[in-house]
Amino acid sequence: MNTDQIFRFLTISGNYEIIGTGNDADILYSSDYDLREYWKGGVEGIEYIVKVFKDKFRIANGNPNIFITDFKCGEIGGNPIRWNKKSINSGIVKQYSRKIRFSEALQMKSVIKLDIVVLLHGIYQEFSCNYYFNFGGIKNYEKEENAEIVESLQQDIREYYSEGKSFKALRRLYSWMKMSKRTNSVVKTLQEYFNSPIGEINKCKNQIEILELLLEQNFRKPKRKDLVNNLEWVEKNLPKFTLKSEVENAIYHICKLKMKDWKKGLEYLRDFLSKIIDDKTRMWIAENKNISEYIK
Repeated sequence: MNTDQIFRFLTISGNYEIIGTGNDADILYSSDYDLREYWKGGVEGIEYIVKVFKDKFRIANGNPNIFITDFKCGEIGGNPIRWNKKSINSGIVKQYSRKIRFSEALQMKSVIKLDIVVLLHGIYQEFSCNYYFNFGGIKNYEKEENAEIVESLQQDIREYYSEGKSFKALRRLYSWMKMSKRTNSVVKTLQEYFNSPIGEINKCKNQIEILELLLEQNFRKPKRKDLVNNLEWVEKNLPKFTLKSEVENAIYHICKLKMKDWKKGLEYLRDFLSKIIDDKTRMWIAENKNISEYIK
């Protein structure tokens, strides 16, 4: 499979938009692809969409390189309704002592999002698609005004920074600046930082998180050799930095373990790299006043 084939698998009509940094030619170390698709039809389209998603699960189940890691559709009490192979096939999920039909969930005001991991040319990669349905006026979404989106991004920036996820906060700042169609020094400064060695380290850290996700999901069991190949990819693609040898040593020992014993080793690697990224990013933010004024 290639990325275009994956996009066609994810979407309904193939009429989609790539959002985030996945389609940004100015960013070298993008980690995933996020799609958005609006689909409009009559009320009779509900049953068609039910069949489409059943087919998506069937196709993924028959392709050993596709892992459906999460599918949200519908909401009860502010909590998303999640669907798996069994519930999608039956068209019914039980939640909070209630039986909910998939056709019913499609009509709820909620996030509808499919997350997958695909083994692409030997490397695991994340893809997702957010769906916005309009069935003869029955919509799963409320149209957000730009002001509301900006407010949400600003809130994310503050929260991520306070949670020790300063690099992710910068990603949200970048989205805000790009959405506002600003081509000022802030955008250029952020691009340069994302393309620096810290951006490379962050991409490697994200790859470790994908491996953690694959070991947690229940769609299908990943092959050990593919997990090892991806850890070796991380080792090969890490830029030179102080303590790199510690990461290399940890990867060497993890690869010797049985898959059931990988969890703690991957957690250690993720946390180790996350701290390096956050420490360096906070220092960088403090040194760049045109950035820090938007963060704190």
